[in-house]
Amino acid sequence: ATKESSIKITKIDDLKGKSVGMVRDYSYGSEFDNYQGIKKVVCDHDKQLIAILDKGRIDLGVGDEKNLKFIIKNFGSKKLFETVYVLSEDPSYIGFSKKALGNKGKVLAEKFSDVLRQLKEEGFIEKIESKYF
Repeated sequence: ATKESSIKITKIDDLKGKSVGMVRDYSYGSEFDNYQGIKKVVCDHDKQLIAILDKGRIDLGVGDEKNLKFIIKNFGSKKLFETVYVLSEDPSYIGFSKKALGNKGKVLAEKFSDVLRQLKEEGFIEKIESKYF
């Protein structure tokens, strides 16, 4: 939400009657996706969502916090924003098809995990995030 809005959300029911921008074909978790009473305003991408929130056309925007912060920081905004509610902190996963890749998929998944773990341990991920977020 914009800081000037003073919107406070402590539970999903607090979203009732609010207009919430969301990106087409994304899932924000079953609780939000199936919740009735929210005026869901569908956008084509996160940059559009931030633009209409910035112009005051919606009350709130929903999305990945880091991604939205990146857009706000790098594409400009007239207003300050704040996170007012976290819908979910469920982790995201990357899948590698056993059917399409066979044993190569298993090897690729293991290598991917090893390299990602190494980048985190060396502080590389944190360094990159601090540059953009």
